[in-house]
Amino acid sequence: MNKYLVFVIVILIFALTGTLGYFIFQNQKLIKTLSSPSASPSAMTESKSQASPTSTPKTSPQPSPQDIRANIEAAVNSKNFAAIGTYTTTPKVNFSIMSSGCCEPKTPDEVVAQMDYIKDGIPMDFDQNNPKIVHIKAKKPEFANAFIGVSKSGEQVAIFVIDANNKISAIQLSLSYTFYDF
Repeated sequence: MNKYLVFVIVILIFALTGTLGYFIFQNQKLIKTLSSPSASPSAMTESKSQASPTSTPKTSPQPSPQDIRANIEAAVNSKNFAAIGTYTTTPKVNFSIMSSGCCEPKTPDEVVAQMDYIKDGIPMDFDQNNPKIVHIKAKKPEFANAFIGVSKSGEQVAIFVIDANNKISAIQLSLSYTFYDF
């Protein structure tokens, strides 16, 4: 009996180690997807040596709306809600939960905490031609230009309004796309 217990414990250790390794790998993959490509150290050294002392530092280019949308989709579908906070306006984001009367503008950190509201509906479909998304945009014209995701397995909805500066200025979460039928 003692040999079986040792065998089971060893198997459990291997399974837990494999699972941990998988999650670390997925996290690193997501970080690479969400972060912009950085210059290599040799390229940075060359650019510093070629720069004149009076040159002004260049700001990083503003991400395109497509980049923001891809990053939102990746963050939501990986449940990496902390990444959503990096794409929001500061100091406050308009935030609401459909049919609840909740919420006043929130800080990016508060928004991140509230994103768990839709976690049971993940993964989400962000294809803007999805009939449910088209229906929501038709029923709620204020979301006509919003980036919307609907659950692939449930009814949850996440609506992201992106402003002219390519920042999330408003978020609305819902437990069901059917709430948009009135």
